Amino acid sequence: MKEDNTQLKLEKIEKNCINSADEDYKKLKNENDTSIEKIVNEEVEKYKKFLDEKYKREEAKLEKEYNKNIYNYSMNSKRKERQFEDTLILNLHKEIIERFCKYTDNDEYEKYLFSSIEKVLSKIQKKEESIIYITENDIEKFEERIKEKYDIEIRKIDNDYIGGVILLNNADKVSIDNTLKTNIEEKIKKIHL
Repeated sequence: MKEDNTQLKLEKIEKNCINSADEDYKKLKNENDTSIEKIVNEEVEKYKKFLDEKYKREEAKLEKEYNKNIYNYSMNSKRKERQFEDTLILNLHKEIIERFCKYTDNDEYEKYLFSSIEKVLSKIQKKEESIIYITENDIEKFEERIKEKYDIEIRKIDNDYIGGVILLNNADKVSIDNTLKTNIEEKIKKIHL
């Protein structure tokens, strides 16, 4: 019976060892699984953070590029708009110059020229110390009539002034430019599209 008893004790010890080993295994496996899960979670979090930062960098880069493109588009549009406006104004200026050049060849222009001379002479005290400047074309057509009517010194200016008159009076220290070219240019400067 001693042998049976020993056998039972051995089986019981063996069972206890197996149970203890199973418990230790389960405990180690649980600890190991927890440790692995913790490491995996940490790595996943690191990777998520890396992806978030990369996403934010890419988003910032795209936003910067988008803003740059919007700015460039806006500047190009304004530049093209300004070029278009300049072209319109230049064409308008040329058209006006052409029409006024034709205007100087008709009878109404003579009235305008004499009216313009009277207007500038009315602004000064000493007419006899004045000089008026008119275009070469106007000198050819109107010099004698102007001298008869106003008894004033006349000098020529380039035909680029189109028509009209410039008055110079050193005594009154007055200079008045009432030429068609100057009047046209002043009006063109006031045009804003």
